[in-house]
Amino acid sequence: MILQAEYVLGLGDTHSIRKAHKRVRKAPEDSIIIQVGDFGVGFDPKRDYRDLGYLVGHLKRHDKALIVLRGNHDNPDCFHPDHRYNKIDQRLMLVPDYTQAIINGMSCMFIGGAISIDRSDRVPYKDWWAGEELQEDLSRAKPSEVLFTHTAPLGVFPYVLKENVEFWAGEENKRKYAPPGSLKRELTSERKAMQRIVEAVQPKRHYYGNFHQHNMEEVNGVFCRCLGIGELVQLPI
Repeated sequence: MILQAEYVLGLGDTHSIRKAHKRVRKAPEDSIIIQVGDFGVGFDPKRDYRDLGYLVGHLKRHDKALIVLRGNHDNPDCFHPDHRYNKIDQRLMLVPDYTQAIINGMSCMFIGGAISIDRSDRVPYKDWWAGEELQEDLSRAKPSEVLFTHTAPLGVFPYVLKENVEFWAGEENKRKYAPPGSLKRELTSERKAMQRIVEAVQPKRHYYGNFHQHNMEEVNGVFCRCLGIGELVQLPI
């Protein structure tokens, strides 16, 4: 996939197609917007299709394209290349994990997925989906200059588990199906997996969401940027 535009922008978690549409409207014409997951797709197919139609109409009228990564609050099925949402228009791309693209001459890789800390309070296949977590596949983690993911590796912001993880871990421990402490172990394991992925991809820049806060830092020679909720920022691509 080779793409070209005057502007490239990153967009943080929106948790709603309508909210994403409002943020995309702020992007300049002739732009590519990369949304880093928790787009809010899959909860209500009828509403999704209507809202995506409005969004695509804006993209077409204003010469924009939108690339969406899979977040933990998205139905993974919607990111299959043959899903009907990916047939609406080529300007809307709900990309499968490990998709690689050349944007303005720079190699970019997109990898979604993360664990929902509140999964014990959600209804399977209604507002939570099996397979939501990061799917580690180092054979597909090809070297790329820019990496876009939903979650982050160990050693970058945030450096410790959020306080609310303790609450949700306690909720899971009340359930018979969950081994005590499994949520915290899985979250740490997932971030270690992302660390291995970053080492394989060897990016110069890494953009991610999931943690709902803004942060910029350089870690081991990689510029790391956490996008806050709904944060729309122009990228040097």
